[in-house]
Amino acid sequence: MTTQYIIPLTPQPQTFNISLLGTVYVITISWNRPASCWVMDMFTAQNVLIIGGIPLVTGCNLLEQFAYLFPVPFAFYCQSQLDQYSIPTYTDLGITNQFLFVTDP
Repeated sequence: MTTQYIIPLTPQPQTFNISLLGTVYVITISWNRPASCWVMDMFTAQNVLIIGGIPLVTGCNLLEQFAYLFPVPFAFYCQSQLDQYSIPTYTDLGITNQFLFVTDP
């Protein structure tokens, strides 16, 4: 059964620890100025980079393209409350654009 959880974000760079299905990860969200988009880096609890520079775009599992490197039973999605294709802007991440953790994608 698929379950969705909103990971609360604010429209500012941030780093936080999160326990996902019993494993602790460190997530960094930052604004990529040249690309004009938010990006995510994911680390182990020991700050070893797992995946870096993933653009927070809508409409797809953000981890799917890395399944051969990092097989996990979960996914991350960005979803807009206003328009399903709206990419998070500098000012609306966590406000109208949500960051979702989904089990059994």
